[in-house]
Amino acid sequence: MLRSMAESKATEAGIAGKLLARNVALSVAGQIVPLGIGLVTLPFIIHGLGADRFGILSLALILVSYFSGFDLGIGRATTRFVAQYLGANETDHVRSIVTTSLALVAALGIVGGMILAALIPVLVTHVFRIPPELVGEATSSLLLVAAWVPAAISTLALRGVLEAAQRFDLVSWVSIPSSCFNYLVPAIGIALGLGLPTIVLSLLAVQVCAAVAFLALSVHAIPALRSALSREVRLERRLLRFGAWVTVSNVVTPVLVYLDRFLISWLLGLAALSYYVIPYELATKLLILPIGFSAALFPAFSLLSSRPTGELQRIFVAATKYVVLTMGVGALVVCSLAADVLQVWLGGEFVREGTRVLQILAVGMLVSSLAYVPYAYLHATERPDVTAKFHLLELGLFLLGGWALISTAGIAGAALAWALRAALDAVLLFGTACRLLALDWSSFMHAGMLRALLALAGLGTAGLLARVGLGEDLAVQGIVLASLVLGFAVVVWAWVFDQAERRLFGVRTHLLASIAHRLGTR
Repeated sequence: MLRSMAESKATEAGIAGKLLARNVALSVAGQIVPLGIGLVTLPFIIHGLGADRFGILSLALILVSYFSGFDLGIGRATTRFVAQYLGANETDHVRSIVTTSLALVAALGIVGGMILAALIPVLVTHVFRIPPELVGEATSSLLLVAAWVPAAISTLALRGVLEAAQRFDLVSWVSIPSSCFNYLVPAIGIALGLGLPTIVLSLLAVQVCAAVAFLALSVHAIPALRSALSREVRLERRLLRFGAWVTVSNVVTPVLVYLDRFLISWLLGLAALSYYVIPYELATKLLILPIGFSAALFPAFSLLSSRPTGELQRIFVAATKYVVLTMGVGALVVCSLAADVLQVWLGGEFVREGTRVLQILAVGMLVSSLAYVPYAYLHATERPDVTAKFHLLELGLFLLGGWALISTAGIAGAALAWALRAALDAVLLFGTACRLLALDWSSFMHAGMLRALLALAGLGTAGLLARVGLGEDLAVQGIVLASLVLGFAVVVWAWVFDQAERRLFGVRTHLLASIAHRLGTR
């Protein structure tokens, strides 16, 4: 019975079914909903806590995120192997891998928490330079963070079990509320007059509840976990071997993310950094969709990794096309409205300094998005060593290129260095994945990629002509741009998508059917 369920899920995970599309939507929603809550509550939290206490809370959350890396990639390895064993109907291995994984992450979480606890006196007095009157609150809060680390690491592993079973619906039941509570709990605590340590303790309680909920839902989703659990030393070695390469990427990636800002502050000063950080943060919001794709694709690829490559090829090609279409629209809109958005939000100085930066980074995010699908594929097929080695290569090149471009072109040079590094990452990962999957350009042509690129080129040309002809009226530009995007969506539906994709994404209306027929239904 479990085998038939796994085979059914594997079929549904293909582009002919709705499961993968639903998983992507749920993953994206899991990022957007908390972001909206944060935008509403953050001003109240900052005002209620004050700058110093809010800084301590921010540091606490950063430390939780950073020390979650003490799982040594076990959480991602758990998702990969549970999905593989579910697909092969090896229920004993599923039970063993979950038991082994939880034992490892619990031990690693305790070690990570103890290390953090030992570092707290140094962090408080020498690294973070906490004001003397807040040292007691900061120490108490960070000690609670040390206890938070094992719960955070265990939560990641348990969430990975549900993702491996393709149960993103159950993941969203826990992840969306718990992520929202990360903003709501401080706001409620401030309204009730609670101190900072109590607020951090409440956030820890939310994390523990999330871990318990993920455990209960994992047992519900995978009946094999209801039997007696068992550890296997052999599986520990396999998990650690996979996780070791994931850890290399986890260590290098934050450096790649923050290196440009460090170089700007060093070479140009903090004032220049502020003009770069805001456009960067705006541009990175474009990556919400490819991140959602990657989260949903990783367990799907893992499930199919031991089967014939036909379904893997179809999912890879289709996902790439969808990422290109959606990110292409997002990048074009951001490039078109970059100056206007910065003018309305932050004023003239940011328009002069940040517009070109935002436009370059928007294009960079489009290029970077092409790496997310092959990244998920390479990890799912047990090749995290490939991504880790590429990241190490990129680190040295980014350091040299960033230094040279920032020295000569300022913050626009930093944006260009980031975009070039992202392009190199995408080329390396995409080329390697296509070689392993035996894919060439004709595979993408048959799936409508050329039509997708032509549709994007048409949208970009129309947007540029509209921008030139409409002047500076932002409202008019917004209306025209929205109309162009709507027209683009109709063209994609009728001309780029085939009938299977139209069934996947929704009901085909009479109007769109008529347009598709005139354009030549594929």
